[in-house]
Amino acid sequence: SLPGPMPLQQDLSSPALALLSAGALGFVVGLVPIGLAEALAVAIGAVVPPSLSLAMLAVFTAAHVLGKLPWYWLGAHADRVNGERAKRLVARARELLS
Repeated sequence: SLPGPMPLQQDLSSPALALLSAGALGFVVGLVPIGLAEALAVAIGAVVPPSLSLAMLAVFTAAHVLGKLPWYWLGAHADRVNGERAKRLVARARELLS
């Protein structure tokens, strides 16, 4: 009989997995408008070895900035909305911020 498919195995202590996880987490936290990024950055600082911690922090920060780009784009283009509902939402957001 033929052998079945081999399961995909990942070493959970892999630096590549740590960097990928930091990037994914940074991007997701960037999309969510709450202040969780600072706490996660501090937690990344506890990673051993320190060189991996620094690399994870760099990847986390870059991904976090990429996650914030949609919010920046929305803010930069808020004056160009066309629909009445969108205009009301922009007006309400400005009211909340003032």
